[in-house]
Amino acid sequence: MIFFTFFFNSFLTVVIETLFFMCFGYRSKKFIITCVFANIFTNLSLNLILYFFFLNNPNYYIYLCIFELIVIIIEATVYMIFNKKDYKLIPLTLSSNALSFLLGLLVYYILYTFFNFSPF
Repeated sequence: MIFFTFFFNSFLTVVIETLFFMCFGYRSKKFIITCVFANIFTNLSLNLILYFFFLNNPNYYIYLCIFELIVIIIEATVYMIFNKKDYKLIPLTLSSNALSFLLGLLVYYILYTFFNFSPF
């Protein structure tokens, strides 16, 4: 079940964030590939760290917020390296991560509420 959750989280994140950037004109093959790989790497890293080190920690949500900020910094840096320091990518990366995080929470809320699905 845990592997499904990690895969589902990554898939959902990649789809949401890639489509988000495409809506703002970032449609080049190079950018899309960069976006997909950056999101797979950061999402899997984040989820593995949280699961194996902080899952039962009473401060789980504090660590989640800290690591989400780190993810945003990493992704924005990667995007800017591959897009000639396009500073519009900083707020867009923040927004895309917030959107995928909130939509992910909504999806898990719906799955848990209506189908009694627990991610772990």
